[in-house]
Amino acid sequence: MTTQPMTRIGDILTIPEWMFRRAPRAASRNRDDVAYICATCGPVEPREYANGYIRRECKCVQLAREVQAHGMLLTATKQQTVKQKAAKTYTWLGRGLDTVYRKDVEERELEGKTFANFDPASQPNKAAFKEHLFLAKTYASSIISGQTTQTVQVDNMLMTGGYGTGKTHLAAAILNALREQGISCLFCTAQDLFNSLYASKFDEKLDLLAQAANTPLLVLDDLDKLHMRADTDGAFQKRTLFDVLDKRYKRHLPTVITTNETQDLSPWLDGATISRLYEHLTLLEMDGVDYRSRENR
Repeated sequence: MTTQPMTRIGDILTIPEWMFRRAPRAASRNRDDVAYICATCGPVEPREYANGYIRRECKCVQLAREVQAHGMLLTATKQQTVKQKAAKTYTWLGRGLDTVYRKDVEERELEGKTFANFDPASQPNKAAFKEHLFLAKTYASSIISGQTTQTVQVDNMLMTGGYGTGKTHLAAAILNALREQGISCLFCTAQDLFNSLYASKFDEKLDLLAQAANTPLLVLDDLDKLHMRADTDGAFQKRTLFDVLDKRYKRHLPTVITTNETQDLSPWLDGATISRLYEHLTLLEMDGVDYRSRENR
């Protein structure tokens, strides 16, 4: 059966016959069948046609439908915003043409790091690494709660320890938990951050530094791999890191730093930066064995 639109007899619209059969509550030859009284709007008269009547929506029903449609639009917009924020976490520095394949592989690997696939049992001191996992989960939950209620101030986190003990894994797991909640967060190695700054124009530098200073969570991975000029004692790098971390300190925004250096951060951070970092700090001393070496044996 085909559905036909309203038709005209002269200048008068007529209701197609199928509507009387298939939608008797919406169309009728009897006016009283489709007239009704709304508790809010009062009597609602149907629309009259040459061969019958069609039920008319009252103002409150129209408003409810518009509100529902608007809510669906907001939900779709929010979902799109969440996806955009999540996509930015590991790619905010961009991809150079010479490193696009390496960056794509790294991004997929980092996106796959979760609390569920972090394995404390792979370390001799299982109890200590279970505690590290618990602290990382709690840390992510605190940031999510703080973003929601605006009442929780979260510490910085410093993860220290040898190669392959899972520092980057836990840092990425924290980020991925935030991404699922639509919370902006950024990841970079310290060296990649400065490589991008070195290669950027002035306005681009300012934009990168502003993003680093303002994101709800910044992860600086492998701080100790950052090359510092010996002749200047890394003055530019230290000053830049101070500017970023000082802004984050003043805005009460947490920073996660991972490093193989377990004792002294002064080769990469000046005293003022270290003071701000350590004022509110959760320390994970991840002393263990290199699981990468064991997997390759």
